[in-house]
Amino acid sequence: MPEIRTILLVDDEAAIRKVLCESLKRRDYTIIEAADGYDALTVSGSYREPIHVLVSDVMMPGITGYQLARELCTARPELRVVLISGFSEAPARLEKNWEFLPKPFSPAVLCNRLDDLCGRRPSEDALRGEVRRTQEEYVRRCREYDRQVSLQLDAQLASRARASAREAYVEAVRSLESKK
Repeated sequence: MPEIRTILLVDDEAAIRKVLCESLKRRDYTIIEAADGYDALTVSGSYREPIHVLVSDVMMPGITGYQLARELCTARPELRVVLISGFSEAPARLEKNWEFLPKPFSPAVLCNRLDDLCGRRPSEDALRGEVRRTQEEYVRRCREYDRQVSLQLDAQLASRARASAREAYVEAVRSLESKK
């Protein structure tokens, strides 16, 4: 089986796309981004190299992640699919060899799922780097939260960002510990 390197990431929330893309790039994946299903079809149609995995939100405007996955799998039968959604239960409509990941999840969870899917495991040094990076991000988000609270800005948004950074840090530490 060829090594999985190229991922088509489709999510209509730009912030989610950005965070996931950055994390996947740090794991040496080639990332193709799309804002919705139609954009993904266009990008995929013009991309001549293999696309190994589609990671797509289920609920998007236009065409759903299911519809997108079916269409892309017709054109690219070797394509693997990971559907992500805010609905916590795996949908009954999953095709064979498709996977489901409920939101919210930390970027490290998706990276680990893709590493497992393609038989790649990061080195201990890479895991230590991820722990260090996520810890720094968590500290930065905590400081931002404190700043926004002191300025009476959007503390709820800052709190969610801080919690997300904490989850990523915890997941990175768990990944490192499970390697030992």
